Amino acid sequence: MFCGLCEDACPTDALELTQDFELASYTRDGAIWNREMLEKGPQPTQYRK
Repeated sequence: MFCGLCEDACPTDALELTQDFELASYTRDGAIWNREMLEKGPQPTQYRK
């Protein structure tokens, strides 16, 4: 949400809110997040041989 409250409350200045982020998705479907995915967070992809 980028409100900045967590950055203000952090006593050790370990958080820094910037516009830079990394989100690795190799399909367009990976960029679409619904409400369930926002609540659970992204699930790791399991690769099999």
